[in-house]
Amino acid sequence: MFRTYYEQTKIVLTGKKKTRIAVIQLRKQALTLTTKNIVDMILEYDFFDADKNPKGKGLLHLYDMHLIEKHKVVIDETTKLMWQRSGMTYLIKDGKANQCIKSLNRKCFAGYSDWRLPTLEEAMSLLECQKKVNGLYIDPLFDKEQNWIWTADLSENGNGPWYVSFLRGIFGNIHLFNYGLDYVRAVRSL
Repeated sequence: MFRTYYEQTKIVLTGKKKTRIAVIQLRKQALTLTTKNIVDMILEYDFFDADKNPKGKGLLHLYDMHLIEKHKVVIDETTKLMWQRSGMTYLIKDGKANQCIKSLNRKCFAGYSDWRLPTLEEAMSLLECQKKVNGLYIDPLFDKEQNWIWTADLSENGNGPWYVSFLRGIFGNIHLFNYGLDYVRAVRSL
């Protein structure tokens, strides 16, 4: 179900040496997913999830931060995605997440108007297999304030959209801790 990506090799310069990385395109269309669909996806990509795949290694990312029109973004050469470094600085109810994306696009955030909510695959790809110096399961290049983010994918059981917790290193869709409030970290395809 999830192997709809292409994988190719790209040689990039990292410092003074050349590095070969796999370029992977993840699904970008929102879907309605069951927990089983997600666990299958996590195992297929070997994504880390503290509960479902604690030995998962995840992707080898090649991140680069850019300042575009006074906005910090993170470009991932592995997935060919551009992420907001920080995302929204306030918690948002799931029903308001798309309004935030529309606002970013109206304002042409970082010069672009094709921002969107990430799919669960894309958001899960950011999970690191151990906590970093920022205390989260995400590269410290990203802002630590956005420790839970909404995704575009919906839960089959009607509990709303799926989220990814960088604080706990998991995915979920029923909030027991923050009353259905998460952050938005927008993404766009390169």
